[in-house]
Amino acid sequence: MPISEVCRRHIMKILFLSTIVPYPPQNGHAQRTYNLIREAAKHHEVHLVAFAQKPSEMTSIEQMKDICASAQAFRVKHKVSKLHFIMGLFMNLFSKKPYECARYDNPEMRQAIRMLAENERFDILHCDTLVLSVYRNELPNVPMVLVNHNVESILNRRRAERETNPLARLYIGLQARKLEEYEREICARVQGCVVVSDQDRASLMKIVPSCNPVVVSNGVDLEFFSPGQEEEVKPNSIVFCGGLYWVPNADGIHWFATRVLEPVRKVIPDSSLTIIGSDPPGKVSALHAPPMITVTGFLDDVRPLIREAACVVVPLMVGGGSRLKILDALSMSKPVVSTSIGCEGLHVNHGKDILVCDTEGEFAQGVIKVLQDRQLAQSLGKNGRRLVQEQYGWEMLGKQMERVYAASAILR
Repeated sequence: MPISEVCRRHIMKILFLSTIVPYPPQNGHAQRTYNLIREAAKHHEVHLVAFAQKPSEMTSIEQMKDICASAQAFRVKHKVSKLHFIMGLFMNLFSKKPYECARYDNPEMRQAIRMLAENERFDILHCDTLVLSVYRNELPNVPMVLVNHNVESILNRRRAERETNPLARLYIGLQARKLEEYEREICARVQGCVVVSDQDRASLMKIVPSCNPVVVSNGVDLEFFSPGQEEEVKPNSIVFCGGLYWVPNADGIHWFATRVLEPVRKVIPDSSLTIIGSDPPGKVSALHAPPMITVTGFLDDVRPLIREAACVVVPLMVGGGSRLKILDALSMSKPVVSTSIGCEGLHVNHGKDILVCDTEGEFAQGVIKVLQDRQLAQSLGKNGRRLVQEQYGWEMLGKQMERVYAASAILR
């Protein structure tokens, strides 16, 4: 039966495993997970089993029951205490599997999955990150779809290359090698493999030549992240938005604030930087020095500050996948200055949709151009909005994901 017929005629039961509770969808990972669950649940029956990264997520899982047939969450054991975390890192030195596999291997979650498998006949097991494949043996006869938000081995290798602490560099490098072996083992066996960019597809196929991943890119809620009015823009205001618990975001904005902002301020003395993001580490919190630099921490709604921005920056030096923070800004018609890695995976054109700058000097000059040339800023914003409308709406991406499910079910 053709894939389109499977999608149209058969309501699939999907067991969706996630490393986060994707509500509220206020960071990149949560936005992708929430929106793809929402799109799948329009036509199919989705059961969500997720990890709560924070105590508050044990409550917010209830909101997912509005769109899912069932939803339950469990705490990450190595987040319960610092001792658990340190012991987990140490014990992993004696394991062939990556640390993240042990971190997310939870007996309570295993039991919950077993109970669901006893009561429901699932068509698809969706593992929304590589390490969740540790639960594969709980549903051995159900086709598995693995979503790689990043190529994890490459992400860790890049982190190791930039790490200045010798012991940390050694440990992260060891994790990169373990992750590559695990990617080689798992990705060769799944029925459906998804990546979020063409670059990640090429990278993963170098590691697993037999793998044939499908690209389902990240997207944006076009109505929620709608453009504001020109009069809302605060002159010479620079904004960064991204979860600061994620090391590449924290490192990137620290680099920008300490190495790039000063040359910008030499040309534009009243330029200001607003850093939006949950869980800022100490080195980012220490940057807070209003009115020059404001660190807001978590915000319920980032849109008012993004609407005020004259320039949005994405100064990432390490990463993978594709960038929801850029898509949100482009959807709001904001001019964006990013590193090559920051916009990796997106179909953007330098000088048309975005400015791509990699060195300290280039990045400073890019920000200065955007702040001083409103015609350029408006052109970038207009082109960026058009781009996301054409390529990055969640409804279209949800249909792509549905075709992956259907093709994987046929391979059972």
